[in-house]
Amino acid sequence: MADPQASAARYESKSERITRAPQIIALLRRIRDSHSLLNVTVPGSSQSFSSLLLDIDTDRKFITLDELNSQRGHALVVENGRLRARCHHEGVEISFACEDVKAVRGNDGLVCYRAPLPTAINYLQRRADYRVRVAMDMKMQLFLAPPDGRTIEGRVDDISMGGIGALVEGRIELRRGLQIPECRIQLPEHKPILVDLEVRFTRSNEKGTQTRIGTRFVNLEPQARGELRKLVTRLEREMLRRKAKARG
Repeated sequence: MADPQASAARYESKSERITRAPQIIALLRRIRDSHSLLNVTVPGSSQSFSSLLLDIDTDRKFITLDELNSQRGHALVVENGRLRARCHHEGVEISFACEDVKAVRGNDGLVCYRAPLPTAINYLQRRADYRVRVAMDMKMQLFLAPPDGRTIEGRVDDISMGGIGALVEGRIELRRGLQIPECRIQLPEHKPILVDLEVRFTRSNEKGTQTRIGTRFVNLEPQARGELRKLVTRLEREMLRRKAKARG
């Protein structure tokens, strides 16, 4: 059996340009379904902005992206009609360019961007921090205390050095961009890790019985960063052990 520790540390640089439509659609669906945060750059600015892939229309061959988290970034997208998006998903860096981008207003009054399906996706696997799924039996909890006085408890579903995805029972709404200090990551019989989080999205299922919360770390202190690094490495190794065991 391969050494899990060695396997966890081995991510070879491998770049590929995907141009076949079925593969492009499959990769975009993975980004959408995992609610991966997109790092967006636009002509006319050296800054990067945040967005999400909201929808993929395979019939009309266009995608829908969430409005950028910056008025300046939004104005540049409207002016230029172009942007480039990049994200990390399961150890892979995925990037693509969007042309002829249009800002549209949905029935809910919120602005989003519509662009033709990308003609190519750059797919780069390399040594990098990536999102790790957390098994239910690990019972890793996330405790949030937003300014409205609530205490929200959720189960950590995935974690990376960039942020946390958690599942909460019932319908929960938190404003995108809300920063919540001293959130607590808790594993049974372990000292909690205190982090500041920024809310990136909340999405409830159709019945309203469960909500997924996506967050990213902000103002991460060196001590917390070190504790997170140890935790993510431990989870990577555990994931590899379980996969090896499942293969027999």
